[in-house]
Amino acid sequence: MALSEQDRRKLELLKQVLVFPAPQDSEKTRELAEIGSRMNAMYGSGQYCREVNGQEECLTGDQMENLMRESRDPDELEEIWIGWREVSPPMRELYQRQVEIGNEGAQELGYDNLSVFWRSKYDMDSDDFMADANDQWQRVKPLYDALHCHVRMASIISTVMMSYRLTGQSQHIC
Repeated sequence: MALSEQDRRKLELLKQVLVFPAPQDSEKTRELAEIGSRMNAMYGSGQYCREVNGQEECLTGDQMENLMRESRDPDELEEIWIGWREVSPPMRELYQRQVEIGNEGAQELGYDNLSVFWRSKYDMDSDDFMADANDQWQRVKPLYDALHCHVRMASIISTVMMSYRLTGQSQHIC
């Protein structure tokens, strides 16, 4: 029995609610759910600890976000940015397994892999989507490169000027 276009579209929309489609194997479905829960818990409870005035200070993700938003100290911003990235490496193997299982689920739904499944949520063919994304990137890349150069030079100049104000000596940047 063939589905009507309307019913086919409804089924497509139901599939697209999924982020990591589970395969029909119940053991892998359970494992996928368990991995998702473990990763959420790891990420949510992740902290970055640092020494401040001789005392250990541990920051949650929310606290680090606030510091990143409010601080104007380049060294502190870099430290927080690097520190937060220490939370995710323990999740690497779990994420790889999550993608493996998700790939199986996507293939059972008729997609080549999880990436194609994710891109199917857009109103264009997966290959067309990638071509369009690449085209859009090529259009904005010159602006991105110029902006990156401008911000980097402004940061260097700001650092040199701050150093000069604090020490009275010019700082060599090369």
